[in-house]
Amino acid sequence: AEIAKQDQVVVTVAWGDESTASSSDSTALADTRFRDVAVRRGYGGGAKDGSDPDGWKAVRIANGVAESGSDYQLGDAFPHDVLLDETGGVGFKKGCY
Repeated sequence: AEIAKQDQVVVTVAWGDESTASSSDSTALADTRFRDVAVRRGYGGGAKDGSDPDGWKAVRIANGVAESGSDYQLGDAFPHDVLLDETGGVGFKKGCY
């Protein structure tokens, strides 16, 4: 099998009341890391108007969801340092992570 380079895919995020509008989108998935607010991620398609990067950052921080690249650099933190064990990003029951 040959590995082919693909263009980057646009990822959109909707939260709160906006997430219910995206629930009918078959490319949008619920992000279960968030306990206090409904969050859905959409993959593919184009970027939507009305983006709110500061609002997204506030939602992430309020829910303890770290993002590699902006909150920490890959290789600079252990999974539990950035709450991956609390948000379902790592499973300790399988014996490795």
